[in-house]
Amino acid sequence: MANLSGAKLSEANLVRADLRAADLTSANFRRANLTGADLGGVKLSSADLTGADLSGASLQGAQLIETDFTGANVTGCRIYGVSAWGLKLEGDKQQNLVITPSQEPKITVDNIEVAQFI
Repeated sequence: MANLSGAKLSEANLVRADLRAADLTSANFRRANLTGADLGGVKLSSADLTGADLSGASLQGAQLIETDFTGANVTGCRIYGVSAWGLKLEGDKQQNLVITPSQEPKITVDNIEVAQFI
């Protein structure tokens, strides 16, 4: 497990990056391109994803506590098993969020905070 806590990765190109189980607590991903990235099981508590593109990324089992998604694109993210509390979501783009495990038929919702209760 990589410890990238507090890392400064603003505007980084992390398309399809494999960051599974990394500690990304308080990391700065402002305007980063995380399209299709695997963020399964990561700790993103207090991380800054303002304006980031996470379309099609996997956030399965991720810890999202007080994470800032302001203006971010999370369209098509796989969010099965996320822990999402106190998120900042102003102006973000949420749609087609996959709430089922990869081996099951796809069920989608359009709100990450509500998804964990369905």
